[in-house]
Amino acid sequence: MEKCFVMNVTGSNYLNNAILSPISIDISLSILLIGSSGLTFKQLLTGLKYPTNYSINLIQSNSFLLIKSMKKAGGIEYATKIYVNEKFSLQNVYKSAIQKYFHSGIETMNFSDRQKSANTINDFISTSTNGMIENMLKESDINLDSSFILINCIYFKGIWVNQFNKNKTTEDDFMVNETYSIKIPFMKTKAKFKFGFINELNGSSVIELPYANSNLTLTIVLPSKDIDLNNLIQLSKNYDWKNLSNRLRNQTLSVEIPKFNATINQFLNRPLIKMGMDSLFDSSTAQLNHIVHNNGTPIRVTLDYLYHQAVINIDEEGTTAAATTAASSRSMPITFLATKPFLYLLRTSSTIYFIGHFTGKN
Repeated sequence: MEKCFVMNVTGSNYLNNAILSPISIDISLSILLIGSSGLTFKQLLTGLKYPTNYSINLIQSNSFLLIKSMKKAGGIEYATKIYVNEKFSLQNVYKSAIQKYFHSGIETMNFSDRQKSANTINDFISTSTNGMIENMLKESDINLDSSFILINCIYFKGIWVNQFNKNKTTEDDFMVNETYSIKIPFMKTKAKFKFGFINELNGSSVIELPYANSNLTLTIVLPSKDIDLNNLIQLSKNYDWKNLSNRLRNQTLSVEIPKFNATINQFLNRPLIKMGMDSLFDSSTAQLNHIVHNNGTPIRVTLDYLYHQAVINIDEEGTTAAATTAASSRSMPITFLATKPFLYLLRTSSTIYFIGHFTGKN
C-alpha cells in the first residue's frame, strides 16, 4: 500500500521533502475497517490490499502482528487514538477488539469545547512522540459536529551501528536541481555497508545503513545520472523491496549523506478519497456502524478526519567509534555521495516503516 500512498499524499509535489509511515496508516485504516460494513468495508478492504475473502479475525491478527513487530524494531514510538463525540457510547465488541489487537486508546470528548479538545489531543500527541510533535491541531480543526477523530503518530530516532563522526560533519553543496544548489550539513563516515545497483530502478545506487539492536536499516536510493527523483519514484511503484537486501553486497564505502529531519502534518481525507475510500467521509454512504451506539441502537457515523503525523531524524549518533575496524581497508573505498535528491526507506526485509524523499527543500 505504501507505493500508492507515497504518490497520493505527495501528489506531483516531488520537489519538496516528503515522508509518511505506511504501517501507521495501514493500522489506523484497519481500526476503521473492523468497525465498518457494506460499501465502506469493501472500499477499505480493497484499499488496504487485503484479499476479498479476508475475515475480521484475520485482519485483527495481522494488525496485532504488525504492531508487535514495530515494538520489537527498536527506536520507534507509535500511538493511535480515536476521540469519539460524547453523545455516543462505544460498542463493546469494537472497544474490546481495539484494545486487544490494536493497542489503541479510545476516548469520549465534548467537541463543543474546541480549545479543550485540541489541547487534549495535542497533549496525547506530544506524549506519544517524546515531545517531538507539539500543538499539531488548532481550535479551528475541531468540528463541533464531529462523530470522531482518529489520530495516529509515529516517531523514530535510531542509533547507527557505524556512527558518523560529528567533527567531520561539514556544510557542502546539495544539488536541488541541475542549476541550483544549497549549502546543507553532510555527515561522513567510512565503513562496510550493503551496496549495489538496481537494474529495475534504471541502475540507481542503493545503500543500507543498519541500526543497532534492531533489524531496521535506512535504505537510500540515489537516482542514476540519467534519471531524476520523479523518474525514480515512478519506477519504484512497481519494485518489490522485500528482496532488495539479497541483491546487495557488503563493501567498504566512503559515505556522505545529509543530516536532516523530516515531518509530515497532513489530513489524509483527500488521498484516501483519491484511492477509492470515499465512503468514509460521505454521510450518505458511510457505513461505520459497528463503532458506536446510542442507548443500544447502532449509529452510523462518518469519519471527519484521518490525520497523519510522521517525524524522522537523521543525525550522526551511533554505537561504535568513528574510526571503525571495517573502515581500515587498504583498497580505495567506493564513494557514496548523496548530493542530489534521493528516495529513502526505513525498513526491515518485510515491512516499510517510513518512506520519503529528500530534496533539500522543506
